[in-house]
Amino acid sequence: MEREKPRAVREFLQGLGGGLGSDNLLVGDAATVADGLEEWFRAGALDGVNLQPDLLHQGTYAMVEHLVPELRRRGLRPPEYPGTTLRANYGLRRPARRAEVTAHA
Repeated sequence: MEREKPRAVREFLQGLGGGLGSDNLLVGDAATVADGLEEWFRAGALDGVNLQPDLLHQGTYAMVEHLVPELRRRGLRPPEYPGTTLRANYGLRRPARRAEVTAHA
């Protein structure tokens, strides 16, 4: 980064792509990030994402308050989850219990 001396915030953030390259980095407001996610999703190139906010608390708040509603508006995120556990939300049944083992003293 020191040698390249980015001139803009976008250039700096693209340099932080975690080795993935700038093709996989979305930077911008909620609509801009949603545009990129939607493009990847509709092309069949997206089955999940790792989101990293620019600032820990404020950036996370911005994603929850602005990006998530935008993705819901576009039909890219469900409005509610059906269950209260990750297993239920993935539609997985609870596995059978293991046979109980009695301890012998």
